[in-house]
Order: sequence, then C-alpha cells, then structure tokens
Amino acid sequence: MAEKEPLEEDVPRPTVTWKVSDADMDVVPQSSSFSIASLPEITSYAAPTTAAAKLRLLLNYLEAGDSRPVSLSEMHNILSYSADVLNHCSTHGGLERKWSTGFEDLSGVQDTEVRGWLSSTFTRVAPRPKPRKRKSFKSVATSVMIGRYMESFCKDTKSQRRVLEYPPAIEELFKTVDSWEFNMFEVETLTTHQPLRYIGHEVFKRHDMLSIHKIPPATLDSFLLQVEKGYKSHQNSYHNETHGADVLQTVHALITSAELTRFWLGSLELLALLLAATIHDVDHPGTTNTFQMNTKSDLALLYNDRSVLENHHLTYSFQLLMNEETNILQGLNSEDYSRVRGLVIDMVFATDMSCHFDHLNEMKSLLSAPNAVIELTEEHRSKALCFLLHSADISNPAKPWEIHTRWTARIMEEFFQQGDREKQLSLPISPLCDRNTTSIPGSQLASMDGMTFPGERLLASVISPDSTTADATPFAFAEKLPDATSSEAPATAATKLRLLLKYLERGEVPVKVTELRRTLSYAAKVLTNCSLLINSGTRRGSDGMLTQEQLSGVKDAVVREWLSSTFTRQRWCSQVASRPKPLSFRNVATTLMIGKYIENIYKDRVQVKQLQYPAGVLQLFQSLDSWDFAIFEAEALTTRQPLRYVGHELFKRHNLFSEHKILPATLDSFLLQVEKGYKSHQNSYHNETHGADVLQTVQALITSAQLHQLWFSSLELLALLLAATIHDVDHPGTTNSFQIKTVSDFALCYNDRSVLENHHLNYTFQLLKNEEYNILQGLSCEEFAEVRGLVIDMVLATDMSSHFEQVKRMRLLLSAPDSVSQLTEEHRSKVMCLLLHTADISHPGKPWTAHHQWTERISEEFFRQGDWERELALPQSPLCDRHTTPLNESKLGFIDYIVSPLFDVCGDMLELLSSSALPGSTVYSRPWLVNLTHNRQRWLSTTHTENTPGRDTHLSSQQSFCEQSATEAVFSIPANGQMLSKETPFGSRSIFCEQSALTVSRNTK
Repeated sequence: MAEKEPLEEDVPRPTVTWKVSDADMDVVPQSSSFSIASLPEITSYAAPTTAAAKLRLLLNYLEAGDSRPVSLSEMHNILSYSADVLNHCSTHGGLERKWSTGFEDLSGVQDTEVRGWLSSTFTRVAPRPKPRKRKSFKSVATSVMIGRYMESFCKDTKSQRRVLEYPPAIEELFKTVDSWEFNMFEVETLTTHQPLRYIGHEVFKRHDMLSIHKIPPATLDSFLLQVEKGYKSHQNSYHNETHGADVLQTVHALITSAELTRFWLGSLELLALLLAATIHDVDHPGTTNTFQMNTKSDLALLYNDRSVLENHHLTYSFQLLMNEETNILQGLNSEDYSRVRGLVIDMVFATDMSCHFDHLNEMKSLLSAPNAVIELTEEHRSKALCFLLHSADISNPAKPWEIHTRWTARIMEEFFQQGDREKQLSLPISPLCDRNTTSIPGSQLASMDGMTFPGERLLASVISPDSTTADATPFAFAEKLPDATSSEAPATAATKLRLLLKYLERGEVPVKVTELRRTLSYAAKVLTNCSLLINSGTRRGSDGMLTQEQLSGVKDAVVREWLSSTFTRQRWCSQVASRPKPLSFRNVATTLMIGKYIENIYKDRVQVKQLQYPAGVLQLFQSLDSWDFAIFEAEALTTRQPLRYVGHELFKRHNLFSEHKILPATLDSFLLQVEKGYKSHQNSYHNETHGADVLQTVQALITSAQLHQLWFSSLELLALLLAATIHDVDHPGTTNSFQIKTVSDFALCYNDRSVLENHHLNYTFQLLKNEEYNILQGLSCEEFAEVRGLVIDMVLATDMSSHFEQVKRMRLLLSAPDSVSQLTEEHRSKVMCLLLHTADISHPGKPWTAHHQWTERISEEFFRQGDWERELALPQSPLCDRHTTPLNESKLGFIDYIVSPLFDVCGDMLELLSSSALPGSTVYSRPWLVNLTHNRQRWLSTTHTENTPGRDTHLSSQQSFCEQSATEAVFSIPANGQMLSKETPFGSRSIFCEQSALTVSRNTK
C-alpha cells in the first residue's frame, strides 16, 4: 500500500488535532445539503455560486460551535470541488473553454458531418493536427539515424555545402553557450555583426535539429543570413541581430538548465521554439506598436491595429520559408509543418508586450492547479512555450550588470530616436521617449519590480515544476490574503484549500476553528465574486490592463504612464474622450440646426445632386425598418446595386451627412467601390446583396428597440453602419479554414488569425485613405480613432469562431446585478459586436422565401469550395460535398445550436436596453420569433425525397442563379501543388515584404 505524500517540513503542523473515528462518523449529521452527487460541472455557470453556498453552509456549522458537521470524506469532497472551481475561475480556460468550443452543446446533433461543420465553423479550432506525443529515446534515435542516412544521398548536391566553420575564438566562446551569463556582445564583435548566424548554427546543431528534421546546413545558413539581413534593415540600436541572437541563446540556456529537452520538450516543439526565438523581432522598424497606430502606418492599416509588429515579423518569416533556398521546414510532413507553424505563431504573438499580464495570470493559474505538471505536459504546452519565449525576450535585467547596462543604453537610445521622430511629426512624445526628461534609473527600477522579477520568479516555477506544489506554500493563516476581488485571489484561495485537503487526507484538521473559518470564508467570498466576473473580459486585472494597485508603487508619473501604455493593449492614436451619452431632445435639435447651417456653407462649395432612386425603390424603402424587408426585391429593382441604395438611404435617415460632414458624392463613390469589392469573386452568397441585407437588418434591430434615438451616440451609429456595410467586402467565397489549409496569401499575411475578417478591414481602410472615397475625413483625430476601433472590433466579431465566446460573455453581462450600467458604459463595444454578428447570420429568422433563397446561395458557395478542395486533393470541409451533404439536418442544427441561442441573448439585451431607456415601456417584441419557428418546422417536416443530398434539394426558382454562380475562376496548379495563379479563392500571390511596409496587391478580373 503506497504511503500518503508527506507534507513539506516547512509547513507548520498543528500541535493539537482531532481525529474522526468510525464511531464518530456514525453520529455526524448526514445532511443532504452536503451531497456532492448532483454538483454542477466545474466549468458551468452555476459552479462558483454552488461552491460558495457549500462553503457557507459548512461555515454555519462552525459558527454554531459544531466542529464536526460532516464526515471527513464529505468535507474533503466539498473543499476539493471548491478548489477545482477556483482554478477554473483563475484561468482563461474553465468556463471559456466550454463555451468557446461548444462541443458539449452539440451532443444532440445526430449527423456527424453537421456536427463537424458546427464545431469547425463556430469554434476556434484551427485546422491543425493535434500535437503528437514526445518520441521515446529509441524513436528519436531512429529518426536521427534515418536523417543521417538521407543526408548521405545529398553529399554531392548543391545544397550540401560545408558546415559553417567557426573562428578559434568563437569555438572557445561557445564552450559557455549554455550559460545564463553568456556575453552576446563578445559574439557580436568576434563575428563582425553576425551573431545570429553563428548562434543559430550552434544551437540548432547542439539540439540535433539538422538531422532530426532533415535541414541541410546550407539551407539553415541561407535562412539565418536572410533573417539577419531583416534585423539589420533599420539599423536599430536594440531590436537588431544581436538582440535576436541573445533571445535565442537565452531560450537555449533556459531549456538546457532545466533539461527540458530530456524530460518535457518534443523535437517538433523544440524546433518551433528555436525558430520563434530566431525570428521574433525580424525587420523590426525600431518603433513601438503604439507609434505605428499613432502614425497610421501601412503596417497598422494592414493588421488593423492588432499586434502590428508581431504580425509583421511572422509574415516576413513565413514568406522567407516559401522560398526553397531558405525553407528550413521543407523536410517536415504536412502535419508536422502545421504543428510547428501554429506554435511559432502563438509564441511570437506572445511577445506583444500588451499581453504581459495575461501571461503572468495564466501561468499563475496553471501552476496553482492540483496537477500542474500533468497539465503543462499535455493541455497547456503552447502556453508554457509562449511564456518561455516572452521571458527570454525581456530577460536582460536578470543578466550580469555589465551586460544589462549595455542593453539598457541601447533600448533607451531606440526610445529616444522614436521620441525625436514624434517631435518632428508634432505628435505627443511617448513615455520614456523624451531624451531631455526621461529618468533611466527610475524606468529600469520600475521595469524590474513590476515586470521582470514577477516574471522570473514564475519562470523558475515553470521550468522547475516540483517547486509549485501546494505543500511549498506554508499554511500561514496570519498572512495577508489578497483582496477577494483581485486577479490573484482565485489562485491563492485554491492553494489554501488544497493545503487544507492535505491535512484532511491524513485525518487531521487545524485545531483552531477560527483559522479554518477564515480560510473557508475567504474562499467563499472569492467564489461569489467569480460567479459574476468569471470571464476574462470582465475580471479585473486579467484583461491585460494594469490595475491602480499594481502601479501604486511607481512614483514617477512618466514611468507609470510607460508601464501602462506598453504592457496593456492600446488602440487609439491618442487619448480618446469618453463616449458621449445619448443626446437629449434639446441637444439633438441644436445639433441638427448646426448641421444644417454647416450644410448650407458646403452647398456653394460642392453642388452634388442627391442620388436618384430607380422606379419602385422609394416605395419599397417605406418598409426599410421592417424585419421582413424584401432584400431580393431591392436587388432586382436596383439592378444588383442594393448596397449602394440601402447605404444612401440609411445614412440620410440617421442624418450622418450633416452630423459628420460627409458629402453625398463621397459616400456614393465609397459605396460603389465597396460594392465592386463584393462583386469581385462572383460569390453566390457573400456578395453585395448579403452586405445590403446585413446593413438593413442592423437598421431593423436598432429601430425596433429605438436604440438609434435612446442609446447610441451619432459616432457609434456611424461606426455600426460602416461596419455592417463593409463586413464581408472582397470575400473570396471560401472559409477561414480553407485559407489556412491551403496556406493562402491571406493566411500567410494574417498568420491564421481571423484571416478574412482582417482582410475585409484592411481592404476598407485602404479605400478610406483615398480622399475620393474617405467618408471619415470630416472627423477629428479622436473621432476617427474611435470609429476605426469600433469598426475593427465589430468586423473581427463576425469571425464565426468567436460565436460561443460572444454569447457567453453577453449572458454573463446580462446576469450581473448591475448589468444595465455595465452595458451602457463599460461594454458598449460588445453590444455593437453582438448586434452585427446577429444580423450577419439572421436569415433563419426571416420569412421562409427569403430564408430558403439565402440557404440555396450559401449551400452553392459551400459546394463550390468543396469542388476546389476535391481538385486540390484536400479533405472536403463539412457541408461542402454537393453529393453527400444533408441539407435539412444542417439547417436544423444551425437553427437549434447557433441561431436560436444567439437570438435569445440578443433579444434579452435589446429588451434590457430599451426598458432601461424608457422605464415602463412594453416588453420588447422579438420580430424573428414567428419566422424562426415556422422555418424550423418547414425543415423538420420536409419529406425524405426532398432531403436527398446535392443539387436536387435546391428550388427551381434559384436553379439558374446557382448555375451562374457556380462558374469557377480559372486557375492552374504547378507540379508542386503549392503556388496558385492570381485568380483563385486563395487571394493573389502578390503579397510581399519591403522593409517595414508590407503591401497587399489584389488582382481581380
């Protein structure tokens, strides 16, 4: 019989304990209140509230003086359950995982193909294979032997030149390359500014990467030279080839010091980690992400202000790897390549400093789990790798003083150069970038105390997991516990409960009931708070923002501002004024008068006739606010220009011309260009009519709840209508998964993250750079920044993989006691995102004729993608095989598992907003309910013959349209099956990198 794990010696043992005998167990009251048989899943919404109630019931017994309220086994179960819930509350997993995957909710879907489509489309499951388990020593040795055997065949080929030879001084220096105190500046000097080339060769060679993954030394050398060239392109003092080499060597020192390659890291993971460290800052322009956004740079436009430089480093690198001469991954099979690519993308994104506190909180939560080592070796390996690279990236304060001070001088000079440029551009100088006022010692002290030391202590726990068990923390009741609402509270409470469990497993508890009560009371408070703030978007301190408590110790205002601006997510080009509250009637009237006065001034300057509507359109537009608006009739009456006319009408109705100085001619030019983008791929579904339909549906939603009058500001309304207008512009007619599977230009450009949504945004803001189409030119800098930020949020929210996350977050907000104040102040953007997402997939709630027509169109678009996949010898995506797809079952699954829950949440949200703005108003009428019920019944009652898969399920009225839409673009596939010509559903091959500006050139017919 195995002995129980002893407590650590440094844990204070109680001098007096009581034990529960079998006789005692018989007299312990067996209250059903302590039953754990029916406890909700720890990932459910009810879990925190239930656990808190159990703990409080236990406390009631203790306060009544009963020290033995339940059996030890029941007490053990209650404490264990509560600790598990706390761990889920403290990490970004837990509840979020359940709702971000939705797998539990799909158990009722019988058809496997429909279930696969729902999970692959509406979750964040990238089309990458699962990581394979680490190879045994025998299999690794076999791989090495095979790699060397294959190398022998290539000895005489051009690609196998001699391995890079080291000068004697380098050979001597590399004897200490495993050391944390390795001096990279010596390598910089000895290699004549080629430290990354030599360090890269040495580290890849030491880990046997060349033979295991069939990397020719010449290919690695060519790759390293090109990467080093990228690092040198901007002549930065800090973000250069020496920094790249230093981070690579630091990662090597970390993994060798902890023997991670022997016990933990698989060969593929090691390759990904070394590659990510090598390229993590390549082609860095020497300025921050905030500077890129403030100056509206090409990169900021391309990447929509999201991890701008990190996106660019990745795109630059994977473009290099498309070239056979520099492709060090060409020896990998498809699955291994996907795994490495996915890990590299995760790791480089993790070097975005605005994610710093997210990393800390995630790692704290993972390490506080009862099976931390197991979780780190299976489910959370990617997070651990990200944390390793991020730690190496900011590790120089932990290096010897002479090394640290040299790095400090370099980074400060780079900051000062940015400040000089900001001064020349008449921009506000960023924190720590003014060479005349910045305190270098103060900035370094604050950085060490607030960033480096907490990270390094946590890093020690990651690479030495044995030090993270619950026993390592003394059971000290007298210590000061973190505030129950702080981000540290769940992990702390979980650790306390688990240590208490250690005593219970020995049949012992602390003698003082007051001490036990304090721990249980604290855990109950934390759980209560978690029940409201469980999701990462509302939990204080876990959303990437620095709290005032964390910054309270930083006395220097400039340093405090730098910490806040650098290590939190920034969006605006400058400080944006708080969003205005909805205007009163009097203010609205005044605004209208001023707007009309300004309009009169413009009349003499630019005389533009109002857009003339075709016959029948004005009459049709009388029902434009209706949920049942006939969008296909608008398509016919406007000769396939529905977006142009619907857009004009809505901008006019909401008085946006005068409010924001938009010239009608400019709006018309913009809408024509957007409509041209929608038409460029001849899609049957994602075309100008879909864009117009979503725009009109947004109008129906906001007018039905009177949000345009009672809740939205004019600026927010402009952003919402603009986002709806452009949300799918230039859609290629294929899914994000298809883009990623085919390694398309878009997927390469956006590093597999919301690929098409990012492209729609970039396409739009590139249009808006042209004065002829710029409908936002009348806005101030602050107004433009706010509109741009909101539009980016909303369009990214149309990524179907974020569906469950959005529904979950809104449900949590609506269930909070102060939900009205939260929705009207803190989470306005989330409301707008949910409105647009709802409108985007709303057609099952429209009348049957419209819904069925949309169904035909989207099915044909799916089938066209399936045809392309068949030609490319790719596995066909769910619902994309025109010969086997169960149309009826797919629509029922879509309605039951996606649309209905979304409509429920959207209806609750609109009802809350309208009732709070108009107290005493009638219950919000949900205009989709009748249609949704009727449409579901129609699909359910379809006969078996009508449910035959394929084209025969389509109505004859749409047959000609679908036949026309199915005309495929001509494209050619070379022998290697990789490069496609310009006119394909993958996007053009003309994306290229040129120093810091990456330009996307689209070629259409």
